[in-house]
Amino acid sequence: MNPEQVFQDVDESISRTVSFAHDLNGSTISSIAWTVPAGLTNAASSNTTTTATIRLSATTTGTFKVTCTATLANSEVIQSYMVVVVTD
Repeated sequence: MNPEQVFQDVDESISRTVSFAHDLNGSTISSIAWTVPAGLTNAASSNTTTTATIRLSATTTGTFKVTCTATLANSEVIQSYMVVVVTD
């Protein structure tokens, strides 16, 4: 399966939501951690029991991999990532 690929302009700040609902197996999200590479900034993040949301601002153009790690109530750890393409 290919990762989600999203696009934004360098001067935009856009929220993206990742759903983990299909991988929870009856559990819920307890916490999240985002890995954001240089060139992007985590302007804000939050989560519900099934989703994680991040607001990304860009400081430069390029293609970036953003990873979300979710720790579940049953102690399992799952990840999802997206490829963010930033243009002028």
